[in-house]
Amino acid sequence: MRMGGKWQVLRVFLMLLFALVALMPSLFSSAQSSPFLQGRSFSYGWFLDIQGSSGTFYARGLVWTVEYIFRTQALDGSTYGLWFLGRRPESFCLLFISVNDIGDSFFVEYYNYSENRYRGDRFSGQYDIRGIKPAPTPMPGYFPKAPVPPFKGQPFEISSPYAKVTHNGGKVLTKELQLQVYPLYEAIVTTSWHEVWALGVDELTQHAYLLVFYTTGPIAWIIDLWDGQVQSEPLGQVHLLD
Repeated sequence: MRMGGKWQVLRVFLMLLFALVALMPSLFSSAQSSPFLQGRSFSYGWFLDIQGSSGTFYARGLVWTVEYIFRTQALDGSTYGLWFLGRRPESFCLLFISVNDIGDSFFVEYYNYSENRYRGDRFSGQYDIRGIKPAPTPMPGYFPKAPVPPFKGQPFEISSPYAKVTHNGGKVLTKELQLQVYPLYEAIVTTSWHEVWALGVDELTQHAYLLVFYTTGPIAWIIDLWDGQVQSEPLGQVHLLD
């Protein structure tokens, strides 16, 4: 009887062990499938730690909580350009990260609204962004406390049925949007590809947007700073002035 009891205990133990071994591949796969992106920049000492669809970006003493909002074409030959939005009471930031599905090196471009500064640096680390999905946190009523900075760039104009904007300011008027536009920054990607970043504000509701206009065509990106949603509209093409 005593041997039989021990055998029963051993048998139950072995069954549990085999069941655990059988589950381990699926558990390991599940753990590995969560998107992540981690690394430190070469020149500026920035640090990025993304787990899932959000994470932390450290830059010059600032700690940003950033959330993945959108994906476009990368600028450096990588497969994807991932957009991350960070919002602090005094300012917001946007990260544009050029990556493949998996890798150990990636490029980050960082825009800080209150500094009105746009810089980029290469990172060394590890990432696997397969399965990443936008999941921004709604922040109704969000508006950065920092004053609107003066425009950094060359004179331009945008003239279309939906937008009348120059480097001094202007308006965007569509069925959905009635915005006062405050140009912020001219980003030069190539000699023919320039971008104008602007703050768009509904003066009745103070609903704030980040607008990105292009010299390459009339399509503009509209990033809602309240909920992190991104849409595109043919607001008009940037024409640089001599």
